[in-house]
Amino acid sequence: MGYLAHIVLALVAQAVAVGGLSTHVERPFVVLALLAVPYLLAWASHQLFLKGQFRASEIVYRFLHGSAPALYLFACAACGWPDTITRWTGRSASFLTWPDWSVALVFLPFIAYELAAIDARSRTAAAWGERKSWRAFQWRMFFSGLAPIAVYLLVSSLIGLSEDLRVRIEAVHLWNAVFAVGMLGVLGLMLPFLLGNTWETIPMPEGEQKDLLLSVAELAHFDRPRLHVWKTGHTLANAAIVGVTPRSRIVLFSDSLLAQMSPSELAAVFAHEMGHAFRRHVPIFLTWVLAFFMLADLIAESVFPNDAIYAGATIVAIMVGWFFSFGWLSRRFELDADLFSLDLLGETRSLISALERVGGRLRDVGSWRHFSTSSRVEFLERAQADPNVGRRLRRDLRRWTWLGIGLFVVTGVLQVNRLVAALPEDRVQAELRLGHYTLAVEHAAHLESIDPKLGALVKRAQLLGDRPATPPVLAERALAAVHAFDRTATIEWLELGALRGDDEMAELAEVLELSAPLVDFEPSFELERRLNVIAARASSPR
Repeated sequence: MGYLAHIVLALVAQAVAVGGLSTHVERPFVVLALLAVPYLLAWASHQLFLKGQFRASEIVYRFLHGSAPALYLFACAACGWPDTITRWTGRSASFLTWPDWSVALVFLPFIAYELAAIDARSRTAAAWGERKSWRAFQWRMFFSGLAPIAVYLLVSSLIGLSEDLRVRIEAVHLWNAVFAVGMLGVLGLMLPFLLGNTWETIPMPEGEQKDLLLSVAELAHFDRPRLHVWKTGHTLANAAIVGVTPRSRIVLFSDSLLAQMSPSELAAVFAHEMGHAFRRHVPIFLTWVLAFFMLADLIAESVFPNDAIYAGATIVAIMVGWFFSFGWLSRRFELDADLFSLDLLGETRSLISALERVGGRLRDVGSWRHFSTSSRVEFLERAQADPNVGRRLRRDLRRWTWLGIGLFVVTGVLQVNRLVAALPEDRVQAELRLGHYTLAVEHAAHLESIDPKLGALVKRAQLLGDRPATPPVLAERALAAVHAFDRTATIEWLELGALRGDDEMAELAEVLELSAPLVDFEPSFELERRLNVIAARASSPR
């Protein structure tokens, strides 16, 4: 989960830089030189440790652990790395636009920084003989977090081969939502496959441990359990159940866990993991995250409809709230799964023993997703002595579940209404972006009302007749409007060019929009020069 947080922070860093927080000064050699920073931090942490300054050493080590997103923000904002990739590839490489393979190049420094940070940590955190296996395991964990992004980029790149399909998904909010939900479903179904191929897992071999686990599954009526060994180089004692459907679900047991657990402890751990499936924790999490995201989108669209920066900041703020809510709910779901183990096996001794064995000297330390071992042991002892303890927890979780379902339904209905209401104008916008001006006029004619600005663009587009709607042709019309001293027509032709994907025409339209409308429109020589350059391009669609 730590690397997933790093990846999310890196995506935010890139979005912030591309969205405006950038010097736009390109320093690609500095981007490369930043690879040395993790090793310098590791050296500093080690030196402080040798001097007996343990607290300072730990602080520097924590900086090392989280250095990759910070270095990547510096590379994007201060060193202009996205601008460098755009110059090298000729593509607007950003997750804020339709992503393609060039985004992988923009993200490459973050991957390099994270791998360097892991390597640097391995030289201070792991013993000499364990360094290689520790580093390999951490790298696999990091790449498992990148796997869903790689799938998303692959699918988006394939869709991007069809301009018609890509533009309709971009311009029509309803199709954009369908695409997002579809991608979420695909990634959910592919998650066991992705983890199985990024983590080093193998089917559990035949033997006493597998027979024991199958008998526990039969006791719980857990159908078709797919049991796998998670090879961590004996660096992690953990178990997990992955997958949203019974057919795709796999249960992972790390090699270290299998080596440590007695038969009764292993049975209790498996019962805990099955508890997550039987208590439907993953679907409840998904319900809450979709509800939060739709709520964030509704609020951002309502409060900041024309300000992408503030709208994006609103969504980020609400999702940060979800981040903390997820941790709160996750900790209680872990207790719920512990209760399932108690209900299935009728005793807590085995699970408590397993928790104590894994917790070790960190038994009093909790985490974002888990209560501390000591807290969980105390809860299990109270739940076994007093069944009302478990009943109260499950009553509270039922309330939160129904609240999440209610929020999901309400926000879902509001979103569907908004998307359906926007569909007619979105279709007009899509046809203008594709240069299908005849279809745009036909769609607009069937609307009872239309946004004045969009309606004006449709009327302007209708004047083009049968000529191809390429940026050079539109630039010619804008130039004619300039010579006629028609400011409104100039802006509208430029905006049509912007919709066709011409960044320079978008920039010129923005400049004219921001300038004060004068009674006598006197275009500058620079405006005419740049329009002449655009009009002189080869007339081919983007």
